[in-house]
Order: sequence, then structure tokens, then C-alpha cells
Amino acid sequence: MKFDAIISIKLYIKYNLITSLSNDIDTVKADLEESVDDSTFADTIFENGSANYALVYTNNTINSNTGEIGAESPKRTVTPAMYFIPVGCDIYVKTYDYTVYTCNVYCYSKSKDFLGRVQAQNIFALSNIPVVSGTKYVRFFVIRKDDGNLTPQDAASAITFECVYNGRVSVLDDKIAVLQEKTGSIVVNNNLLYGFNLNDGYYDTRQNSSDAYKYFAKVPVTNGKTYIAYPRARMVYIYNANGTLINYLNQQNITQITAEGDGFAYVTYYTADGLDSVLFYEEGAENVYSRDSLALSDNIIKTDMLTSKKWAVLGDSFTAGADTGTIQGGAYAGQKIVYPYLIGNRTGINVLSFFAGGRTLAYPEVPGDFINSVTCPGQTYYYQNIPSDVDYVTIYLGINDHHHLTGGGDSEDPTGVIDLGTITDNTTATYYGAWNVVIGWLIANRPNAHIGIIVSNGITSTPSQESAHPTAEQSLWRKAQIDIAEKYGIPYIDLNGDARTRAMIRTSNPNIPDTIKQKMIENWAVDYVGGNYHPNNAAHEFESYIIEAFLRTI
Repeated sequence: MKFDAIISIKLYIKYNLITSLSNDIDTVKADLEESVDDSTFADTIFENGSANYALVYTNNTINSNTGEIGAESPKRTVTPAMYFIPVGCDIYVKTYDYTVYTCNVYCYSKSKDFLGRVQAQNIFALSNIPVVSGTKYVRFFVIRKDDGNLTPQDAASAITFECVYNGRVSVLDDKIAVLQEKTGSIVVNNNLLYGFNLNDGYYDTRQNSSDAYKYFAKVPVTNGKTYIAYPRARMVYIYNANGTLINYLNQQNITQITAEGDGFAYVTYYTADGLDSVLFYEEGAENVYSRDSLALSDNIIKTDMLTSKKWAVLGDSFTAGADTGTIQGGAYAGQKIVYPYLIGNRTGINVLSFFAGGRTLAYPEVPGDFINSVTCPGQTYYYQNIPSDVDYVTIYLGINDHHHLTGGGDSEDPTGVIDLGTITDNTTATYYGAWNVVIGWLIANRPNAHIGIIVSNGITSTPSQESAHPTAEQSLWRKAQIDIAEKYGIPYIDLNGDARTRAMIRTSNPNIPDTIKQKMIENWAVDYVGGNYHPNNAAHEFESYIIEAFLRTI
């Protein structure tokens, strides 16, 4: 086995990370051939996962600034030999009592240059030594804390150095040539445009029509990073997750731009330049290359059917979220951990927010000051403001409509009565009627939109009504949504649970036992003890996959 086993392990790790290996093989082989004096020791690591060095000490001091061995001292002991750390290994100190000894580990590079020292911090158990970056060799230096004399024999019995492989332990039998053949074409593509749709026209705060330009929408960028546009771009506009413009360039021959905040970029290229492929990547990235899918033509390979599509999301607090915590990365970094933005980050779909806590579908005939309805004219979230080029529309509303009939719940504004109505209603003042108006308008005015109904869980007057036997009213409001879906031939999923869909928190499905409903609330409520029964972050994460799968079917 010897070196081949170690090289194979190295290659396995690298290929699993989909990293370019063209330079790794020779480097690793040379490293091992030059460095490993004890190949039996190295073999033992990769066969068994770990091996111990038998440390040999002498009574000498060591210079903490240079790593060089100094004069003899009965109170100090050091290993004159440097001990090699094989590829992929961590080092540990064993049988080491920190109350008696101090063990310093001196770190050296492949060329034996001193890099610095660290101290093992364990008591009696295994302790990982955080060696200095670039360390290939280590030397141990031990002193007694009471400044007493210390023999090399004492140190050898008190300190054991163990080398532990931190990845796969089993030996790979594949030869280098075989691995190269299998993975020779694997490289890292750092072209950020890969996977995004190429759109006709140009983007300068809004989409514009033009045969002379094409652009990529919502390419994720990071604050402070510089991005290269190759061979050159015509416009680059960078927005944050809320859609606010951060910074931009609109000029000829843009070759780079630095993001002044986390967000996403709209990158426009000028087709009259005769470009056949384009790149947009972080400065300093390696292995950047173009693919046919990025050619400025109509032959685009789409890696995800939802990428760059527009999704109008109509919903209430079960969509807007009531838990703490925000998304940490991606295009929607800083937004709440809720299903629309989780799906947006995974797929690249553009989320259009028509959702907020307390929102209703219907608009009371006598609304008072209440305006939080998607059928309230004049509001930005009015359903007729859904863009004409929208690709997907989902409607997940009903909890607060029911509260306007029963007088409240979930601490939302119940001003103005909203009746259930009948399926023949054609008024936004009743729940059935609002469905007829909104769905009818969407079919007539947004004919290319994929429409889906998410039958709302949580239609209860108070949390105490979480029962295996919901009131007749609650069952009727759930039924109304399914009636509308069937009337218009609109796909739906029922988050109360049915043969196709997993039940979620606050289900009104009468077939689910009380004990199961209780467990669902305990697991998925924002604050079960405090009575906040809105879906928590975990619930949104779970149902985001259900709703994403639904989007792909409508």
C-alpha cells in the first residue's frame, strides 16, 4: 500500500468536494516521498484510523521565538526530532495531566521553517491540537508546572502523541490513473451566471424591451466583494433582499463592480459586441469558465424550472412568520425564516410579497379602519397589482377572514364582519365571493400564471379550539377553499392533511386525534407554553418543501 493508499485517500476527499485534481496528485506524492520517514506509521493511520508516535526526548530548552533547540536543562525536555503529520490527519495529546505538566507543540512547515507554537489544553482525555496553518512537522516541549526537574523518561511516560485521520479510514484500491480517468473533467465552475435564465432586453431599475441587450436577473452577491464581468457588461444594478437599490454602474465597458451590500445583481450584456459567451464571477475565483448554456442565444439550459420566475405570494401570518431569526445567506439573507424566502433561496425564484400578518382575502362591507385585505382597493398589496408577467400565484388566506366573523383570534384586527357567503357570491365582502372575484380576475387578466390554492390550516377562533372535532364553521371555511379549487379547476394542497399532503400545525382535519394535534403544536408552535401557536421556523422549513413540490406541479 505505502504511498498509494495515502494518495488515494487524498484524491477521494478532493473529488468528493468536486475540486480540480490536476495539480494535486504530483504535489501530494512529492510531499509524501520527501517527508515520511516512517511509512509503516503512515500505513497504520490509513488502515486503522490512528497511530501513535513513540516520542523521544532530551533535556534541552527550546527557543519560543525561533523554534531552535538550546542548552541542556534538567527542568526542561524537548523532542529533538520533528514528527510528521500525514495528509488528512489531526494530532492529539493523550495521557496528559495539565495539572502537572505544560505541553507546548512547536509547528514547522514542510521546509522546516518555524511557524509558531500552541499549547495542548486537555486534562486527561484526548485533546485536539490546533496546529498553525501550513504545519507539516511538530516538535514537543514539556515542563513541570512546579518547575521541578523532568527527565526524558518522565516526559515519554506522561505524553503520548496520536495522529488521527479525520476523514474516510478505509483504503481505496483505485489507482491514480483510474481516478484521473473518472474525474478528469470535474472542475469548479465559479461563473455565477450558470443556472440562471438569460432574459431578453436590459435591466436598469426595471425590465426593458430591446433586441440589442440580454440580462441575467438576481445573481447573488456579497457585501465588499468585487465581481468581474467578462468580457464586459453594459449595466449592473445591485439590490438588497428587500428590493432596495444598493449601487450600480450604467456605462460602456463595465469589467468589474464592488457590491456595497449583500443582495443580488441584475447584469446586462450588449449583444452587438458579438459575444458568444459571458462570465460574471468573484474576483480571484479559480476555474472560471463559460458553458453553452450561457451563450447569448435562445439555447438556454435551465437547471431549475423555477429559477428567475416571478411568484406572487398571497398570505397572512402563517406566511409572513411570527418567529424570531432570519435567513443567513443567499438572495433573501436578512428575511424571516418563512417558506416563500426559503424556497426562493433554494430555487432562485423571485418572491413577490403580498403577505402580512392579519391579512384577509375578503374585504368587509363595513370595514371601518381595516385595510389589510388583498381585495382592498388602493393598497400596494391589492390583488390587481400582481404584475402582468407573473409566473406563479399562490393564495393561502382564510384564518383572519374567519376571525372577522367570530370576533377575533391570533391577536389580529377583526374589524368589520366577513361572512362565509355562498359559492355563487360575486362580491369581495364574503369569503366565497372574494374567491370568485380574485380567481376570476386572475384567469381573465393573468392567463399565463400558474395558480395554486393552499388550503389554510389554523382556521380556529382561539387556540383552545384545537380539537379533533372542529366547529361546523371551521370545517365549512376549509371546505370553501376546496370548493373554489374544484369549481375553477385550480390545483390545491390542503395543509390540514389529506391523502396527498402532510398535515401541519393547527390542522382542522377532524380525523386526526387530539393527541397527535397536541404534539404537532408542541413541536411546531412559536411559543407553545406562552400560547403563540403560529408556525415556528422549523415548521416553515418543513412545509417549504411541501409547497415547493406543489409549485412544480401547477
